[in-house]
Amino acid sequence: MQLDAITAALIGGAIGSGVAGLFTIIGQFLTRRSEERRHLLDVCFKTAVENWKRDSEIALEASKGRRGTLALSPLDLYIIHTLALSKIIANKRLSQEEILDKWSCIAAATREAFKKAEQKDQNI
Repeated sequence: MQLDAITAALIGGAIGSGVAGLFTIIGQFLTRRSEERRHLLDVCFKTAVENWKRDSEIALEASKGRRGTLALSPLDLYIIHTLALSKIIANKRLSQEEILDKWSCIAAATREAFKKAEQKDQNI
């Protein structure tokens, strides 16, 4: 079966359009995913900073009239904790028990990091 010039041009154009469309869809998907990640990080950072500010204010209020101050986690621990929690929340395949299990692991790791930060501050 021979193709005439018009049919070959139409087939070539359709294949070229399909390939270009495929790459456009892949590019848009990657861009959207990147923007979602950036937005999630932005929300996590803002949330962690707000929690840290609130806890700082509470610690200052609670330490009034006392000797010394209450220990407060560094901001980076708040950020790490918030990022870890957001990854758990974003995973829609987890059951309630799995979420609670992962959350308790994150809470334990955060407590351990807080203890290490306290020891580091005491050594300074």
